[in-house]
Amino acid sequence: MQRALILAGLAISLAAAPAAAQNSCAEYSRTPTIGGWSEWQSKEGKLKLAAIGTEQKEGKELYWIEMQGQQGGPDGKGGILQVLVPAFPYEPGNIQGMVMKSEGKPAMKASDQMLGMMRSHMTDSPTAAALRDCASWTKVGDESVTVPAGTFKTVHYKDTKSSNEVWVSKDVAFGLVKGNFPDKGSGEILLVGNCFFDKTATTEKPMDMGDMMQHQ
Repeated sequence: MQRALILAGLAISLAAAPAAAQNSCAEYSRTPTIGGWSEWQSKEGKLKLAAIGTEQKEGKELYWIEMQGQQGGPDGKGGILQVLVPAFPYEPGNIQGMVMKSEGKPAMKASDQMLGMMRSHMTDSPTAAALRDCASWTKVGDESVTVPAGTFKTVHYKDTKSSNEVWVSKDVAFGLVKGNFPDKGSGEILLVGNCFFDKTATTEKPMDMGDMMQHQ
C-alpha cells in the first residue's frame, strides 16, 4: 500500500519540471501556503495532497507534504504518506523524511537508512511521467473548466506528440484542476476539493519503522 501511495503522490509532485527547466506550465505547480490542499479523483481512487508544515534540517527550511489516498490498501482501505522535501514539486531523491500510515495500523517513520533504500525503488507512474513532461507541452489557451470542485479559470496545455493534456490554475493548491492521460493509461483526473488551510490527517506520533520491524 505504501508503494501505491508513493506512486500516486509522485503523479502530482511531478506536475512541474525541475527548477532548471521550468516553463509556463511549471509555474502553476508550487509549494502552497501551509494548510493548503487539493483532492483529485481518478479511476484508481481519490488522492488528497496537502502542505502541512515546515521543519529546519541542516540549516535549511523543508516542507512536509502529506498524501492521503484510497487506492492500494487491503480490502479497499487507504493510507497516509508524509514526505519532507525542499519544495514542491520534488524529485524522489530529494525526500529527507517519510512517515507512512495504513488505515487501522500505527504510523511509521522511516529511518535514514530505510529511506535511502526506498528512494532507489521509487519510480514514475504513467501519470507522473505525463505530468512532468508538461514542461515541454504547448499552451492551448485560457479556458473556464468545470469539475466537481467548481468552475475555475485555467490554462490548458497539450502534448503535441500524444493526446495527453492538463488544465492548471494558480487559484488551486498544487495547480492541477484537470488532467487527461489516455496515452499513459491513467485516464482522467478531476479536482474534487481544494482549500488554502486545513490540518494534517494524522496527529499521532509515528513509530520508528526499523524498531517496529525488529519486533515483528
